[in-house]
Amino acid sequence: MAVEAAVFYSSVYFAVAISCGELNNCSDIVGPMPAHALIVATIMLISLVAMGLYQLNQRMIFRDVVVRLIVGVTFGALVVAVLYYILPAVSLTSSSLVASATYSVACLSLLRFLFLRNVDQNYFRRRTLIFGSG
Repeated sequence: MAVEAAVFYSSVYFAVAISCGELNNCSDIVGPMPAHALIVATIMLISLVAMGLYQLNQRMIFRDVVVRLIVGVTFGALVVAVLYYILPAVSLTSSSLVASATYSVACLSLLRFLFLRNVDQNYFRRRTLIFGSG
């Protein structure tokens, strides 16, 4: 979860750098970047928790994970857009928000793919010992 929070945090910097060209020029246009990045990362992580991506008892295949990622990031982006509409003082441009969501989905898909390929799934299973007759 911490790595994914870092991806969401860095996605705002990535998107603003693409929109403005340089981060030094963007801070004058957009405002305080750490505040924007923290807001986006928090809302996106809450939306992924709401999608059930951090439950240990689920065994999903990669395709299901990607679909949940896309839906979660889309929902999070809509919440961020509504928040920016309500509070225009902390808003990003719409192109920055779309670029941030696209970057996040691509990076998180790659991270989840590497995790599912390299981590033993049996490690997360619970072992149960049943005593009885028979």
